[in-house]
Amino acid sequence: MMKGKAVKVMTIGAFILGVTPPRVVAQDEPVYYLNGDAVVTGEDCYQLTPAINTQNGSVWYADQVDLNQPLDLQFTLNLGTDDSGGADGICFVLQTVGTNALGESGGGLGFLGTDFQPAFAVEFDTWQNSNYGDPAGDHIAMVSNGSVDHNAATAIAGPVQADAFDANIEDGEDHEGRVTWDPDAQIVRVYFDCELRLEGFVDLVDDIFFGQNQVYFGFTASTGGADNVQTVCLSANILGSAEQSYICPGAEVQLNVPSPDGTATWSPADYLSDATVSSPICIPPEGLTEPLVYTVTYTDQCGIDVIDTLQLTVEEMEALAEHFTLFKLVPRIYDEMLVGARNNLDLVRKFERQIMSAAIRRGGMDRKDFIKQFPGNETDMEWVDTQLKTKKGKTIADKLGAVKEDIQRSQRKISTI
Repeated sequence: MMKGKAVKVMTIGAFILGVTPPRVVAQDEPVYYLNGDAVVTGEDCYQLTPAINTQNGSVWYADQVDLNQPLDLQFTLNLGTDDSGGADGICFVLQTVGTNALGESGGGLGFLGTDFQPAFAVEFDTWQNSNYGDPAGDHIAMVSNGSVDHNAATAIAGPVQADAFDANIEDGEDHEGRVTWDPDAQIVRVYFDCELRLEGFVDLVDDIFFGQNQVYFGFTASTGGADNVQTVCLSANILGSAEQSYICPGAEVQLNVPSPDGTATWSPADYLSDATVSSPICIPPEGLTEPLVYTVTYTDQCGIDVIDTLQLTVEEMEALAEHFTLFKLVPRIYDEMLVGARNNLDLVRKFERQIMSAAIRRGGMDRKDFIKQFPGNETDMEWVDTQLKTKKGKTIADKLGAVKEDIQRSQRKISTI
């Protein structure tokens, strides 16, 4: 099957000789790439396969996500209306191959094959392939590296029944899917219709992607001798902002939380274009000496109220720019310096997350207090002792004191970078 037939939705970049580019779809923001039999149905929804035998489709988000950061993706699946004669299912996939990746049809769910090495997938499988170890009912499992065999070494978790209350999910209904990734605990969690169905303990960065933390996410699906219309809907604000972000004074940044209806409540409302929407523009002024800390409340797709805290640090870059104007760098040297800087920044963020996890989850520290007190003290070895002397610190002294050495160990690692 030809990948990415040239349908002129919009033109991005250049054609590479000998490679058929995927179709590109921009519905305002974000941009998705479609391959094989996938088509747009509107309202940020994509039909991955029609109800025709031996079809195969994929859709990929244009930008990569950082697996060193927590990930929480919510989406809507429809697996079709034919239960007894319907197949084969949909996969949520993380991969580094690119936006034209497409696997094999039939029981491969569009994920099977060398196109997905390395890769990680959560399969929502609607057909029993006994040669892959499938159970009788529609099921969820975690697999990797282009294999859907639950008995192979590439299998990670499952299979388990997809719906906690019904063995059939080919019922014509929209089903709410959710995949979360916790990089500190190294756990992938899968929810189906708002119920936690499967947990997988895996080091995605090191064990799956060989140290690569930037990956593409998207969906694949296929049919074989049986078929179904299979679709996925992805909200325009599917990716939320990072917990900590940086911006230059006077510049603007769009904050975002994955609110299904596009509404949210931000506090404070300072410097925001609209404190009642999920994706306001923030333009901080010059002269700020403290990070901006926003608390945002919204309702997720399961009707649960969510409260998040985002920190925006405003940093001056002019002084650094003046230093670099004193000399010129050839492109190769500049690239090497840039890669080194990014790698160092990734390491700092890794150790900062370890400190945050220790202080909040095990040390009992309030999240808002941590975000307010820790920035600027990344290498201050007295920071924990200072917190223990505060009124709030005294109430959690046993817990916070117990993780003091772990926090200081991560601080020492930051100081050596």
